[in-house]
Amino acid sequence: MSFKTEIEAIVGDIDSPDYTAQAQLYLTEGLNFIIKTLSTNRLVAQKLTSNAILNNTSTTLDTSNILSIVAVERGDGTRNRKAKEVAFEDFADYSDANSIYYTNKFDPVYAVMNDTLYVTPTPTASENAVIRKIEASSISLGGTSVSNFPNEYERGVVLYASRELLRYIMNQIRKPNVTNGTTLTADMAAGAIGTDADKRDYDKYFDISMDFIADEDVELAQTMMNQIQTYLQNYQVDLTADTQQYQWYESQYVKVTQDLLSFLTTYITVGGQNEVATDGWSS
Repeated sequence: MSFKTEIEAIVGDIDSPDYTAQAQLYLTEGLNFIIKTLSTNRLVAQKLTSNAILNNTSTTLDTSNILSIVAVERGDGTRNRKAKEVAFEDFADYSDANSIYYTNKFDPVYAVMNDTLYVTPTPTASENAVIRKIEASSISLGGTSVSNFPNEYERGVVLYASRELLRYIMNQIRKPNVTNGTTLTADMAAGAIGTDADKRDYDKYFDISMDFIADEDVELAQTMMNQIQTYLQNYQVDLTADTQQYQWYESQYVKVTQDLLSFLTTYITVGGQNEVATDGWSS
């Protein structure tokens, strides 16, 4: 079953209107959110961690696609030594023999600057550095799995994407349109009695009706008022339908939020629902 099919089982059809672009966006966000959130559990982090090796031919690491640096170690020729992170502005001092911060292979350090990780002393062919990291993965709406990502965590990604998509769709529900696409809330414009197009423009009904009344043409004024009444009735029907639609999306949103929280608490301790909100969303 594709991720799109799983999302549609929660949200409904996303092809018409076309919400596939938003669904893809929220899937990607959801994958990164689940990775970062579940990585607070050490056992989960171990499953998501991969290693990069630095040596004499590759002494730095591009971190632009890395969500978290779990640990950095550098070999001293006998065993690996854990490196501590330092501020990049101080990094040069650790390789300066004249600095009080000068260090050696038995007490390595690392720093990150402009999406690049540096280690000092610089890794060599015989004294490698090992970077234990958690990277962002790619996910496709039409796909059925994510590379290097345990299947058991995919449900959380779908729930996150569905939740955000439900919120997006609710924000798209506007005041209803009737017949010609204009809304009752549009500014009432001036209309001309002798212009057929104006007589068919809902925004100009009231102005034309007042003109008929001013001309004491009660019969035509009544005709226009009847049209206004029909418009209002149609508007109310559409308003009721949109309200019901909004309420359905809202109820799904609440259910999905609860399901996502339940999923997260399987792996991490959520102190109430506020902890989940630290990533920029709340229930």
